[in-house]
Amino acid sequence: MFRRLFLLLTFVLPVLSQNCVTSNDCYVSCSNVKPTQLNLLKNTDWIAVPWDNNKCYFHNKKTKEDQDEFPTLYIDI
Repeated sequence: MFRRLFLLLTFVLPVLSQNCVTSNDCYVSCSNVKPTQLNLLKNTDWIAVPWDNNKCYFHNKKTKEDQDEFPTLYIDI
């Protein structure tokens, strides 16, 4: 019984808690950015990366640049 519980907690629950398969289909919640702003990042090179405090920084997958401000100047609308 304990072995099954250990296996469940060790292998099954971490897989079930994943909400991102790739960086393009991941939903991230950020306290410093509105959800509508995060939607603008879809189909761009920018992704939001959460900190432990619920805020996010932004990472460019192409240039490897990181910044704290929302990358409004770099998004083609």
